[in-house]
Amino acid sequence: MNGKTIDQTVDAITGCHDARALKKAQKWQEMAKAELKDRTGFGLRWGRCARTVTGWLAEGLPHIKLGHRSVVINVAEGDKWVMNRFRVRRIPKKVAA
Repeated sequence: MNGKTIDQTVDAITGCHDARALKKAQKWQEMAKAELKDRTGFGLRWGRCARTVTGWLAEGLPHIKLGHRSVVINVAEGDKWVMNRFRVRRIPKKVAA
């Protein structure tokens, strides 16, 4: 087997699976720390209704589907998507002269 023993090959495969499992665990930890909102909460954040957010979901807004009708949106990813998808103008605060 390419000059490797069976034990070395098994260790290499196991290490690969361990790395994948570690990455998956890290991703779940990040998701646990993230702020999550439902359609209504995310819509209120942007001044829109739940129906608009449903349209955004159809257009590709990143979300997690928890069942047949239940959807949760990671606020950081959702905000990034909205800002990239639509023009967001930030009006600077007036600076005291």
